[in-house]
Amino acid sequence: MGVKTVLQLPLFFSADSLGVCAVRFDTERTFSAEELDLAKALVLQGTLAVEVARLTEQAQEAAVAHEREAQFARTNAALTRTLNSLASEASLDSALGEVLATTGQFTRYADTTTFVPEVIRTPGYPAFVAAIYLMFGVGNNMAVAVAQAFVFAAICLMVFYIARRTAGDRSAVVAGAMTALYPPLPYFGSLIVTELWTAFMATAAILICLRAAQTIRLRDYVLAGALFTATTMVRPAFVLMPFFFAIAVPLFVKSQRTQAALKGWAALFVTAALALSPWLTYNYVNFGHLTLSPAGGIGRGLWEGSWQG
Repeated sequence: MGVKTVLQLPLFFSADSLGVCAVRFDTERTFSAEELDLAKALVLQGTLAVEVARLTEQAQEAAVAHEREAQFARTNAALTRTLNSLASEASLDSALGEVLATTGQFTRYADTTTFVPEVIRTPGYPAFVAAIYLMFGVGNNMAVAVAQAFVFAAICLMVFYIARRTAGDRSAVVAGAMTALYPPLPYFGSLIVTELWTAFMATAAILICLRAAQTIRLRDYVLAGALFTATTMVRPAFVLMPFFFAIAVPLFVKSQRTQAALKGWAALFVTAALALSPWLTYNYVNFGHLTLSPAGGIGRGLWEGSWQG
């Protein structure tokens, strides 16, 4: 049976036409005034439902757009504040050291009510700067430069002792003199940058590691592992160093394959890993993933540590 009668009513909202509502019948019929009024009422309800749905969708889109706009504004404000901070501060490390010395927090935004963790630097060098500030006054960069002059002298002495243990007195004097005459070291010592402190920590770790290999004392292996991780906390690129020594030295040096030596290298490995775990935990709690430096992630430190090594 085909369609005999069609009742069509337009859907209008204000001056806008939203469509047509059509009801089909398979018999021929006429409609009373009451039936037409009922149909008009149903069509009006349908029109209102369609318009409410359309307005709801528009409101949702507007809310999403407003939220995105607000998010972009917050991101832009944070970026602007960071760039202004970097432009106005002589050194990010000195700023972090100052906040660390005055508040005990590792952040560059000490004036905010919500703690904002540092995402670029690791705390090894800012902690050194903060210690100098606590002893000689916050912002006393001259004191930092003087302290780093002693750090430079200590590096020369440690190089001397490393060479003395491995190649004799004459080679030790030459190695110490060459280190003392290497211009970048005192240059970096006059600045508040990580390079000289990194060299000091790495040299100290290698010296203790060499002593451990020669004396086979467990405490030296443990101390070397801790110093290697302390170096990583200054520059994450050194993260692979303790694990490389712990594996490569016993593998290539026959005298380091004794039971006592293998126990020591295992202690170095474990100590380095355990010493690193608090920092990894701190980053996981604050950023939601394991990383050495939030700005570069875990991969950057591993990559830099592999190709620089």
